[in-house]
Amino acid sequence: MVLVTSGAAWAGGATLAAYGATKAFDLILAESLWAEWRTRGVDVLGLVLGKTDTPSMRRAFDAEGKPYGELADPDEVAAAALDHLADGPTWIYGSDTPTGGSPFGALSRRDAVLAMSRGASAHGDDA
Repeated sequence: MVLVTSGAAWAGGATLAAYGATKAFDLILAESLWAEWRTRGVDVLGLVLGKTDTPSMRRAFDAEGKPYGELADPDEVAAAALDHLADGPTWIYGSDTPTGGSPFGALSRRDAVLAMSRGASAHGDDA
């Protein structure tokens, strides 16, 4: 089982309250199910994504006339998730340390929240 979450699971941000809360729920659910089911032979992976090339992401950027920048390829993300399904509970796609830590590294929680808020602002939301 793969539950897709995002870096927003680790830090709130301006205009991201509901999104971040659902992603945090997904992450904790994946980790908890992994812990409960791993001895029964069920693999569970919380797949943490950053910016990924999806129709929704493109619509958000297009609406603001912003460049896409570097986006992860969905096919590569899916292949990585399947390749690392047994490496749960958490896999951070594109990270140098995909099984450990926050995608925000050593940033304090406060600085992570401010970074998330700036990201929301870059998408045209008020931060």
